Amino acid sequence: MVKLFLAGFESRLSNIYIDLLKKNCKAGIVVSYLNMEKKGKSLEKFIEKLSALKKRGIPIMIDSGAHGLLYAYKKKKGITIEFGHKISKKAEAILENSGYENYFNEYIEFTANYQDIFDIIVELDIQEIVGKEIYKYRKKFHKVGIKPMYVWHGEDKEEVTSWIKSTDYIGIGGTEGDSSIFRKIKVAKIIKSINPNIKIHLFAETGRNIVKYSRWIDSADSSTWCFGGRKGLIYLYNKGVIKVLSKKSFYKHYGKVFDWRSYRIDRWNLLQWLKFADYLERINYEDREDKCR
Repeated sequence: MVKLFLAGFESRLSNIYIDLLKKNCKAGIVVSYLNMEKKGKSLEKFIEKLSALKKRGIPIMIDSGAHGLLYAYKKKKGITIEFGHKISKKAEAILENSGYENYFNEYIEFTANYQDIFDIIVELDIQEIVGKEIYKYRKKFHKVGIKPMYVWHGEDKEEVTSWIKSTDYIGIGGTEGDSSIFRKIKVAKIIKSINPNIKIHLFAETGRNIVKYSRWIDSADSSTWCFGGRKGLIYLYNKGVIKVLSKKSFYKHYGKVFDWRSYRIDRWNLLQWLKFADYLERINYEDREDKCR
């Protein structure tokens, strides 16, 4: 069984999506602290909606936004950034005005106040910026009663072994120059060899990769479902596979199921990914191995 967490809900927790999540509650959701509104009535309404989903049994993960901070930091320092990565203006403003230390203190205060809502709290994994100082951040989590998900970013086996006593969940992110699924699974196998009961989460992995390598992982996340409205793409679930179609191709094969407004495309696409999440929860190892040969 693999739990699929869907990302990109910071601005999409309206009723047209919430009702789908409640009816098809096999998927979890991920929200990014970096992209959330953090003050006033907007925050209150957002927390109310998360609480309602939590009561329906939908697991909720909060991500620290470290990925955005890291690329903003690289830009500020003039470090070459991999092609295709967009720099978050929010992250740039944080580094310019308050710095990542203050950002971390705000993040830990927020997660401590609302930890009853979040099933998984991801650490502020900025090892590439602070190095061994990351252990200081982790200690602060534990002091307020939070056992965060640690995130691997290239650490060796000996160092990862030392984490096992302090966390139940390890996320595997990318490293500079190699974010391939093959390297991530290699790391997952090493971690499972240290402790087979540790849970493994893959960041930003979707579709066939999850099915093929699911014996080594417990969860994964993706924001792919919400790209369709922006890029004019429609996803279609069928027998354990998510296909992506253009508007022309979709209409040709299936007719004009809905009009071409972005929120309706996103709603359709969300439904397809929820079906895929249900499939991931139901398949067993034997089925997965046969399907992927």
